[in-house]
Amino acid sequence: MSLLKELSTGLSVVRKACLMAVRVRKMASEGSLWKADKSAVTIADLAIQAIALHELSSLFSEDSFIAEESSLTVRGKPELSARVREVLAKEGCELSESQILEILDKGGALSTSGRVWTLDPVDGTRGFIDGGQYAVALAFLVDGFVEIGIIGCPALPDTLTGSSGRVGSIFYAVRGRGAIEIGLGDDSRHDLRADGDAPIRVVEAAESNVTSYAHSAFVASTLGWGSDPPVRRDSCCKYAMIARGQACSFIKQPKVSYVEKVWDHAAGVLILTDAGGKVTDGSGIPFDFSSGRELNLNNRGIIAAASASLHCEILQAIDEARGALGLHRTRKSKVTPVALCTGFPIQSATGPYCLSGRA
Repeated sequence: MSLLKELSTGLSVVRKACLMAVRVRKMASEGSLWKADKSAVTIADLAIQAIALHELSSLFSEDSFIAEESSLTVRGKPELSARVREVLAKEGCELSESQILEILDKGGALSTSGRVWTLDPVDGTRGFIDGGQYAVALAFLVDGFVEIGIIGCPALPDTLTGSSGRVGSIFYAVRGRGAIEIGLGDDSRHDLRADGDAPIRVVEAAESNVTSYAHSAFVASTLGWGSDPPVRRDSCCKYAMIARGQACSFIKQPKVSYVEKVWDHAAGVLILTDAGGKVTDGSGIPFDFSSGRELNLNNRGIIAAASASLHCEILQAIDEARGALGLHRTRKSKVTPVALCTGFPIQSATGPYCLSGRA
């Protein structure tokens, strides 16, 4: 199946969205609103979703779309609608209020069967507002399988220190064909390869209300990473940091019941997987993107690692952490299934282990 048209269109849409986000971020007067679920939503969220779905639906009219925002945020708010139209007009996209409402609601599909695009117009909205990291995440799925993943990170430096001066990249992958990074503002391009010995051991969510820092610290200590403090970043740029070899892992264990959304992970999981990494829930079960808008993780958390062998080590550390805290262990078996890690399974009195070096 040729996906050249889908890939080129997706890259164009994400690049345009990233540049729009950069411009809107500089407009101090834009401000932000609060949705009913207390997550911040900005003018950029609405404008990017509108222009992205407008372009995608005009070229792929038979496809379905799943996106984070809806017209409920704008409906009945003429001033907000006018601001969104103003931003779109500056991008050469003239849309009426009724057209914007209709386009925003194109992202309301419930199923991931057939040809489906998922979009998070500004992932990490708090980072966008506060000057931190944020991303534009776009994925193309066919019958629940992610075929294309694209993440635009307008504020992500090329190096950990930012000393190179280059900021902003787009990361993408077509399933089974490797992962690639291209510059947002230049013609740079290189293949991505995750590194199990990357300088950052753990990168985790910047918002403490969505993950347990204590859980991550316990796991890091079990792995001998106690002296390496985690780096906290907003958005799915965490997947990109692992894919480009800057971080070893992303560990997330929700404090309370939290439902992950397909648009937050579809693109990042494919990019990291094609860069040589591995992503599952906290029990070692691969993500199932066939369930629609929400991922059925049953609050088990997320493990993203630079290699299958490192993923196995983290999974074992999580099992030990659960045992130490008196929680339900991730797996009852005392032998690691070969499918869960790279290396030879061995017997253990306390849980599954994996005899292997990090890839």
